[in-house]
Amino acid sequence: MSLLWRDRVQALLGPHQVTLARWQRGLRAQAVARTILHLSPLPPGSTNWTEAVARLGEALLQPEWSKADLSVTLSNHLVRYAVVPWNDRLSDETEQSAFALQCFARVYGLPAQSCAVRVSLDKAGSPFLAGAVDRGLLDELENIAGQCGLRLLSVKPLLMELFNRWRRRFTEAVQWVCIVEEGLVCAALVGRDHWIVVRSMRVRSDWPSELVALLEREQFVTDDASFAQTVFLYVANGVDVDLPTNQWVVRRLYWSPQDVSALSVMPCVR
Repeated sequence: MSLLWRDRVQALLGPHQVTLARWQRGLRAQAVARTILHLSPLPPGSTNWTEAVARLGEALLQPEWSKADLSVTLSNHLVRYAVVPWNDRLSDETEQSAFALQCFARVYGLPAQSCAVRVSLDKAGSPFLAGAVDRGLLDELENIAGQCGLRLLSVKPLLMELFNRWRRRFTEAVQWVCIVEEGLVCAALVGRDHWIVVRSMRVRSDWPSELVALLEREQFVTDDASFAQTVFLYVANGVDVDLPTNQWVVRRLYWSPQDVSALSVMPCVR
């Protein structure tokens, strides 16, 4: 079989569950296998990925997932984000990534040797988004793909994945893009062609009120936040919940991690 026509296995990896879908390549992609692997409960605030990766490896050994390409999307629980200022003295993406890692180290105290950084350089001269991922996680994903006979095409953070899917809808001068997962909210303030700020916050069951409090705080600490009138909201479990405020127009976004047609192939985060 030509490598161009291999099936695609799409995995969404998080600390609470792993979602897998296999799509048959062709003029019309068709889902031929789907499963959700529920993981053991973790302590509040834990982002341990060990069980998720182990369960993924066990599942991929089954015949229904063999002889395919593998794309992995990482939950925002497993990624740290930063909006990095543009620096004209940096000549290429390698230098931009090194600069971004320095920014992460200042904010999070991350040791450079333990993290891999992926940057999104959409427009020269504008601040760009960077995501830091545990290098051990990436190494394990590569090992699992090799052991299972799969070709690892990409490893992408959820925020970047969904932003690329919906970016044509973000046409206002400035708007919020908010992603809600179990126990975590990731809120990005974006313009038409640039990133402004990204905040991640642990939340409980009353996440709508906590999200509103976060956005209200940003109005006082981030200059452009006061001009944002729209909140694009994605809730991972699909529940329709209204934000307790009339301050913003809320537009719901819908996407299934099993919908491979929504995904673009990007290089691995390494």
